[in-house]
Amino acid sequence: MPKTNRTKFFRDPIHGFVEIRPHEREIIDSLVFQRLRNIHQLSFGYLVYHGAEHSRFGHSIGVMHLASRMFDNALRNTQEFGTDSITFDEADRSKLRVAALLHDVGHPPFSHGLEGSVFPKHVNYSSALIEGPLAPLIEKAQMKPKEIAGLVQGRSDPKKSYLAKILSSQLDADRIDYLTRDSHYTGVMYGVFDVQRLILSIAVKDGQLVVLQKGLYAADQFLISRFYMYEQVYLHRVKRAFEGMARSFAESAEPNSLGYPSVEEIRAGPGIAKFLSCDDEWFMGLLGDTPTDNVRGRIADQIVRRIPYKKVVDSDDVRRIYAKKEGRTDDTGRSGIDFLRKTLMDNLDKLGLDKLDILYDSYRNLPLLLRPYSKPIGHESDDEEVSSPIRIYDEQTDTLTPIEDLSIAIESLSKGVPRIARIYAARNVHDQVSKFAEEYKKSIQAEA
Repeated sequence: MPKTNRTKFFRDPIHGFVEIRPHEREIIDSLVFQRLRNIHQLSFGYLVYHGAEHSRFGHSIGVMHLASRMFDNALRNTQEFGTDSITFDEADRSKLRVAALLHDVGHPPFSHGLEGSVFPKHVNYSSALIEGPLAPLIEKAQMKPKEIAGLVQGRSDPKKSYLAKILSSQLDADRIDYLTRDSHYTGVMYGVFDVQRLILSIAVKDGQLVVLQKGLYAADQFLISRFYMYEQVYLHRVKRAFEGMARSFAESAEPNSLGYPSVEEIRAGPGIAKFLSCDDEWFMGLLGDTPTDNVRGRIADQIVRRIPYKKVVDSDDVRRIYAKKEGRTDDTGRSGIDFLRKTLMDNLDKLGLDKLDILYDSYRNLPLLLRPYSKPIGHESDDEEVSSPIRIYDEQTDTLTPIEDLSIAIESLSKGVPRIARIYAARNVHDQVSKFAEEYKKSIQAEA
């Protein structure tokens, strides 16, 4: 029997032996998928945690493995407890595995660090690649590329909405894999939780993915782990500084000068070759080739030499000043930083600074669904940020309850939204900007 017709097993450092079917192996061996080896999973996180050299390649294989396990356990529990009358199809399992494998195939250089600002959202690129160069491999496996692309974009048959939820929801294979994988490679143990118990507790109720009562504490631990990983890894001050510097470098370039292909160019065909070359190494090459005779060039040089912008002040610093003032809200620190930022920008010429010398960062720019709790707040209730809360199913009473109503810890996370705004400065002007910020803080104290 030819090697290509045999099921293979890949050794994965997180999940052990992972089954790879022949058609999946062909997709993995494609140039489009192999590109993911050169896309860091944690953006510039490897400049903070030296072990974080892992890529979207391993993560994608891990998500495929977990998605099929979640499907299998949802089937078993749904039939055992009679929580839903839906029918499960082996063809659905196969489609889910391929969609999970390809969910990140369109990621730009440095993953989420530059996505949405420098480079367009990856999901549209993933769909274009699935319906373009990857389509023959998918069709060879008796699947429709458009259906796979739909799953990747969070769409599935309304009667089988749980399929899309396994890939994209508050409790999905993507999050379960990246928490455990990122925890392993960074050495930050906050991402450790009871994965096995959680997956064994998945079921379908009223067409939605739910967690059985026995999995409550595993789900609770999952969300708390996610919160700490955001605080310690994903939103790390230095990691965010490098990402902000890279955005400043790219956004200050001449329009369309980077040469990153559009979705339309990929769909038409000519952009595919260029896309394959646009990985992390390509972007680092752009940095290295930039002359250092101006601020933009110096930013590029500092990223290459691992010299991050330094923090000047953040909203916590301002919030502490206001802490004793009655009636102040936790937004006071953020509004204070916003005012300082505006004042700084208005005085750039007077201070002899370039706007690229200053970097502003705000956590609220993160989409709701990337956060570790389920309730939107205020302006975050947009259609594109609809929450998908984790619900716990009690088989004794046949009831569904949002997890935040059963867990004090998760309830506090769902209400107490951490909001941080921060100002950084280039090292050569840091003292000057810090002095300006100190004068501002003194004026607040005098007011207080």
